[in-house]
Amino acid sequence: MDLREGLENAVGVSEYAIILYADIRGFSDFSDDHESPDVATYIREVFIHMIDDYFPFGTFYKSTGDGLMVTVHFNRDTVVDMITRTVDGAVRAVEEFPTFARNNPMITFKTPTHMDIGIARGTTCCPMTHGKILDYSGQLINLAARLQDLARPKGIVLDGSFGVNLLSRELQDIFVPSQAFVRGIAETRPRDIYIWKDYVQISEHALRPYAVHGDPGRADGAPPA
Repeated sequence: MDLREGLENAVGVSEYAIILYADIRGFSDFSDDHESPDVATYIREVFIHMIDDYFPFGTFYKSTGDGLMVTVHFNRDTVVDMITRTVDGAVRAVEEFPTFARNNPMITFKTPTHMDIGIARGTTCCPMTHGKILDYSGQLINLAARLQDLARPKGIVLDGSFGVNLLSRELQDIFVPSQAFVRGIAETRPRDIYIWKDYVQISEHALRPYAVHGDPGRADGAPPA
């Protein structure tokens, strides 16, 4: 069944979900320096590792070009287990990312070493047909993508309402509370977030309100100082 056929009879279904966005930092430079078959081979290796070794419990996976979106369904009975497995998988993926291509004999070239991940949870909507999820939409998707962009130069950023207190003490100790302005979501008041304290450094532009025209600046629309 292709997308067009699926959309014909699709219905929107709301559900509780964890949305994880993972991105390969420095991928643009990497792809500029390597031939397309090499890039495709590397991306395939990364995605297989992510799905099989770190997030096999995901309910939906979607390529974002140089990254991967993972959706994890949860309910009242599974919420603690699912957020714990998701964060644990993300932590291990970031730490072990430089080794993803080590055992592939087709990859003899230097590969990127940094991965950044944004994670949020809440309600979202997915068009579904005959029990098959076609995609996900809603603000939660945008939020996870924006959080991923904040996770520089590598690491993980969690939304402030993710439920860090539900994680094990070992996982909780990786993160510290912070705040950031998020384009399209929290432009005039900062949003509470948690960042991986050893890796993530929130950029200066995310520490100031966005101007009227969407560029970093003061809340009154003036340009950055």
